[in-house]
Amino acid sequence: MVSCYRVCRPGLPRVDRGEGVVAMSLIYGDFDLQLTRDGQLRATSAEGQVGPVPFRLDRNQMTLALELIEQEGADPQLVREVGRQLYRALFPPPVLALYERSRGAAPGQRLRLRLYTETDELARLPWEFLYDGEEFLGLRLDSPIVHHVRAPETMPSLEVLGPLRLLVVIASPENYPDLRRQSQADELKAVFRDLQADGALEVEFLLHATYSGLMRRLRSGEFHVLHYLGYSAYDAESARPVLLFEEENGHARRVSAEELSGLLHREDLGYLRRGAPALRLMFI
Repeated sequence: MVSCYRVCRPGLPRVDRGEGVVAMSLIYGDFDLQLTRDGQLRATSAEGQVGPVPFRLDRNQMTLALELIEQEGADPQLVREVGRQLYRALFPPPVLALYERSRGAAPGQRLRLRLYTETDELARLPWEFLYDGEEFLGLRLDSPIVHHVRAPETMPSLEVLGPLRLLVVIASPENYPDLRRQSQADELKAVFRDLQADGALEVEFLLHATYSGLMRRLRSGEFHVLHYLGYSAYDAESARPVLLFEEENGHARRVSAEELSGLLHREDLGYLRRGAPALRLMFI
């Protein structure tokens, strides 16, 4: 069994603990969507299955919209339009009918979308933008989106014995809008209060997340989950997305995925002590 981490809202079901394993008690039904290499869509749930049906998406229009988002920032109306296009392509009438029937039959109407993509082109689409015309599906507690991509090998399950140790890093560079560090931290503390009182979770905050500060903290402690709260950007020179940490002078420092993953691998002392990495998850 693998320990589970979820930023949950007050009033949700409590966390069950046993044999040193932490797991959320929320129960979901599953709605599986498979996008195949030959452009077909299949949907499966406990209520039945649909497909194959053609997956129809204007790739040129989608590419143009994503380029505009990268160049001009995440304009809310443009993001919604991209989300609507993806939603219409993923839920043609027969699939939508099965989805609505499955949601009505799911425990508490909580239905998890499990999306399987067989090509890199499909995997790169921003499925987190799925928008049904009223809400983004991924922002609703009752419709989490789990995207499965093809990988050359299966990741091993890593059990956590004892409390789950979480490091929250908050980066709010002075040359970007203020993220209200302390307010953000206070909200998370309220969410985690019961878990900490039960001994299921230990949380530490790095409120001014410089890259060097993160390095020092990783060297002096062992954490299972790293929660990054801050800004991201698109670096035109390298043509890659980056996370924005803080410099010592308060301005933004751009950190690529390769640079950050190298740091996490290098400074994860649990890897040296036990032959397995302590860090299980980075939540961005």
